[in-house]
Amino acid sequence: MYRRSEIKKAAFFFMFLMVALVFTLVTAFASSGPFVLGSEMNTNGMVEYLCLGSGCANLP
Repeated sequence: MYRRSEIKKAAFFFMFLMVALVFTLVTAFASSGPFVLGSEMNTNGMVEYLCLGSGCANLP
């Protein structure tokens, strides 16, 4: 009985840590600028960007 409650406490603590980690990563990613993964020049001379994050529409 005692061991089962300790396992539950450990599992809930682990889940709390995972939720906190995911929340931190999502917040950091959402508040960052555009993350450019690559670029490509078209035949007409225009450059296209493959990017993630907010502000991708405002790239030069």
